[in-house]
Amino acid sequence: MKNNKTKKKETLDLIMKESILSAAADALLKYGAGGFTMERVATVANIAKGTVYLYFKSKNDLLKHLIEKMKKPIWNHIIEVKESGAPVKEKFEKILFHLLSGIESNLVFARILLRAAELDEELKKNMRKDDQSTIRIFEEILKEGVRSKEIYLSNPAYAAKIIFASMII
Repeated sequence: MKNNKTKKKETLDLIMKESILSAAADALLKYGAGGFTMERVATVANIAKGTVYLYFKSKNDLLKHLIEKMKKPIWNHIIEVKESGAPVKEKFEKILFHLLSGIESNLVFARILLRAAELDEELKKNMRKDDQSTIRIFEEILKEGVRSKEIYLSNPAYAAKIIFASMII
């Protein structure tokens, strides 16, 4: 069982990590992908650069966590909708509406973040893995629609890829 001191430290660590992520997002918007550095994140967060490194081992590690933070609510929504009992058409309407409304408010940030991720192979690989997971979920929803005769498709896997591609263009 954790004592109060351990719980407080974990809470403070979580708050610090979130503050650094918030500062990283601000620094990325302010300086762009090419000017994004741990030093600038520290300056924006008003902390020492060493403190940033206590929580994130590298710039790429920080970007990876920033991408995960951005994607988590989107992913959670997609899973929630997929598991709902709604008809296939309604599931896609909910998913696409959610994605489009989020993109509108975060378009500049998302573009800069994607540009930053393109600079690193590991980040690109993680993003491709996430993309494949999203395509798999779309395929599962489409297969469900075929089984229930809500839709008629000969190749749900291909249709899922087309839907996904139309979202990211």
